[in-house]
Amino acid sequence: ATIPVVITVNPEPTPKTIAGRDKICVGEVNLVYSVPSAFGSTFHWTVDPGVGIKTFDYRTSAIIINAATVPGSGNITVYETNSYSCDGDPSTLTVQLYTQAPPENINGPNDVCANSTQNYSVTNRAGSVYKWTIPGGAAIIGDPSAASVTVIFGNVGGTISVTETNIAGCV
Repeated sequence: ATIPVVITVNPEPTPKTIAGRDKICVGEVNLVYSVPSAFGSTFHWTVDPGVGIKTFDYRTSAIIINAATVPGSGNITVYETNSYSCDGDPSTLTVQLYTQAPPENINGPNDVCANSTQNYSVTNRAGSVYKWTIPGGAAIIGDPSAASVTVIFGNVGGTISVTETNIAGCV
């Protein structure tokens, strides 16, 4: 005689979308990545060295990383083990690391006439936003966040400078 065996099939966790920035700056610290938590589950995180290193990982639904120090890309991956000891499929977030733009000279004239209009520019990089500082009494015509601006001068000289913030927020 055989004794029947009752089989219980426990559910496998479903992959969860990783929340966190997919464009980061080299050297950034305390970046949080997370997935929705689940009671009784543990989470297994992997961070490619090209993305950074984990500074907080207690097998919970969130980790904290410090970004790598060179530009590049890599993946952050997580899978869940639920309260039934069933492993879910991994979820992956591809992260791109950007560096700050190198300082460069502004193209445009140093000597101008009062009440004249002049053009100034720096290298235009896709996704970047530019913040220009101009002398008092001068005004920018057009988009003040562009890599190239037209300035109408009054009768006061001064300094023109620009700060670039790239697609990842690196200044």
